[in-house]
Parts: sequence; C-alpha cells; structure tokens
Amino acid sequence: MASAKPKEHTETIQYIGVSDLRVPEQELVHKLAEEYAHKFKHMSTPFEQIVVHVKVYNAEGARRKYSVHLRVFNPMHSFESKTDDWDLSPVMHQAFEDIIKQMHHKLHTDVTRPR
Repeated sequence: MASAKPKEHTETIQYIGVSDLRVPEQELVHKLAEEYAHKFKHMSTPFEQIVVHVKVYNAEGARRKYSVHLRVFNPMHSFESKTDDWDLSPVMHQAFEDIIKQMHHKLHTDVTRPR
C-alpha cells in the first residue's frame, strides 16, 4: 500500500501586462505583490495562486492611468478586485486591501468582534 504524501501548497504569483510598464513600475508591482503574498501566507487560509493583471491607459500621454485586476485563489474560494487610478502604488494597495477585506468577510477571520 502506497503511503499518502501530504499535498504541498505551491503558491504562485502570475503577472499579466507588467511587461508594458516602466522598469521602476515593474519593480513596484513585484515588490507589493510579494509583500501581500507574505501577508496571505500568515492568514488563516493559504492561497494557491495570485493573478495580477495590470493595464495602462494613455501610455504615451502626459498622464498614465493604471487599472489593476487582482484575483486570489485559495482551495475553497476565489476573490477578485478591480481598481483604477492615476497612480500605481495606491491602486495596488487598494486592490490587495479589498481582497483582504473580502477574505475577512467571507471566511470570518476577523477576531476583533466577539461572537
């Protein structure tokens, strides 16, 4: 009888559209995604995959508008957030904070309120 090995969780971060960004913006996206992936690892439910889809509008103009479509998959649920703004850093933070808020709401992991 073969022994059953525990299933390993492989966390992956997939980036879509990041190659269209400038190098400092690419580094920012990678840094923030890895930061929040580390946060997700320490939450009560692990994730399997994070998909970060970044779109740039008006890329050649004076101001660039960024749209971030973020999806986080864990074994039982998937979470999705879409945000857009003129500055990349706040857009990334808003998308990840929205995912965390959804996780707390759906999975009832918020421990500040007694049951």
